[in-house]
Amino acid sequence: MTSLRFLTLIIVALSILACGRKTPPFPIEKSIPQEPDLEIEATPLGFNLWIMLPDKTKSGLPLNKIRALIIEKEKVSIENQKTISKTTIKLKPKLHSAGRIFLYTDTELEERSCYIYRLKLEKDILVSTSFTQGQKACWTTPPKPPSQISFERTFDGNLIVTWIPPSTDLKGAPLTSKISYRIIKFTNNQTKYYHLEAPPFIDTLEDFKLCYRIQTIIDFHKTLIIGPLSDIFCIN
Repeated sequence: MTSLRFLTLIIVALSILACGRKTPPFPIEKSIPQEPDLEIEATPLGFNLWIMLPDKTKSGLPLNKIRALIIEKEKVSIENQKTISKTTIKLKPKLHSAGRIFLYTDTELEERSCYIYRLKLEKDILVSTSFTQGQKACWTTPPKPPSQISFERTFDGNLIVTWIPPSTDLKGAPLTSKISYRIIKFTNNQTKYYHLEAPPFIDTLEDFKLCYRIQTIIDFHKTLIIGPLSDIFCIN
């Protein structure tokens, strides 16, 4: 009986020790996060960097937190695409199950310059992704909005909107890039967007109030830079 009790005690002790052991950590290659996605949007104030953070590692395991998001910003010459400078921006976004979109707005931009952005994620001190392939966007002063906006009703139930295109940017310098326009239409708590190469804008009249705003867009080295909104104008 004594031997049986002694054996039982040994089994219980081994079970307790086994329960106290930690699960061995995952190999580093299984913990590396998937790469983030980047979309660059030019606004009148600068570039919005819309970053989609991953929710899994490269091995398919859930990714619940990251230590840092690093943005590499490379300034390059418009003329020869040579690097002028490089800076890094380190951010600490929190991951949420409801949404993984992170917005960073870059307003530190110089006139007539191009920038290449790359992203890197650090999960912890030893685990990180490589930098993503760079995405380029070029910056110049946004254009002024159109002026002398007017409208005319036609007999067949259409609305013709016309305006005078701007000739300068917000600093008064002549526009040398191709111009197009964004028309924003507000009606019945709905917003619709139209892209137009040149005036006039022809729309269908409705029985309710219609309101519009217009923005000028310039194509600067394949980056569409949008100017500020015009004053709102409405037709009852």
